[in-house]
Amino acid sequence: MTLRQLRTGFSRRLSGLYMESEIAELFIIFAEEFLGLSRIEVRAAAGNIVSGEACSRFEEAVTQLISGKPYQHILGKTDFYGHKFFVNEHTLIPRPETEELVEIATDKLRARADLSGIRILDIGTGSGIIAIMLKTLFPHTEVTAMDISTDALLIAKKNAEMHKVDIKFETADYLNCELQQQYDLIISNPPYIGREEAVSLSTQVRDFEPYTALHPLADDPLIFYRKIATDSQKHLGQKGFVLVEINQKYGKETLELFNSFSTSELIKDLSGNDRFVLAQK
Repeated sequence: MTLRQLRTGFSRRLSGLYMESEIAELFIIFAEEFLGLSRIEVRAAAGNIVSGEACSRFEEAVTQLISGKPYQHILGKTDFYGHKFFVNEHTLIPRPETEELVEIATDKLRARADLSGIRILDIGTGSGIIAIMLKTLFPHTEVTAMDISTDALLIAKKNAEMHKVDIKFETADYLNCELQQQYDLIISNPPYIGREEAVSLSTQVRDFEPYTALHPLADDPLIFYRKIATDSQKHLGQKGFVLVEINQKYGKETLELFNSFSTSELIKDLSGNDRFVLAQK
């Protein structure tokens, strides 16, 4: 079978489930992984013969895509902030908004004259992407990352090893634990999707991503933010700051939780939605 024929069959089977542009992008992503071709080579190799083994891998991928499984879980990895990271069913697939979260934190940290000994806490680290990127960008900082899921932390540690960064990982139920030290930055993308919103999620998200990484188990959609605000007042050093990704439905309500800080602001994402709260002690 030629690559062109493979692509035709791939597109036909996914037609109606994905947009044409999405199908084209998915084919390139899998061709890069299964055939070792670059994007340019994929387009130029339409007449090339594809091995039976590679065809089988494409067939398996299509079957999983039809079931709704995210391509990142099929491949076991994803891109974030220009770097590769391992992901699986125990970890949330990072969204573009979380790259914006890292960008805001990066801008704030770069404004400091001296970053030596700066302590960072990432609450609900999941695959570790936020903690790892900050440690990569600011190697002289001390980064701690916590999560309730031991399975997620296994992936986070694997990612840290791949990126060759030293991070202190802690298994902890954040809502029922006490922080023990001071930090200069507390950052978090906690569960913030209400249970009533679950029905509006795509199959890829609702059926394949970890429930506890998406939804707070309590009925209070702001439960994590209440504790983060309280802990940040107690455990941020002088001029330390807290940065959280939020549910756009509760922008003003979340901001009010941080009104006791010296400064606090609600920041929109690139789509114009209320997405982050940044507060400084």
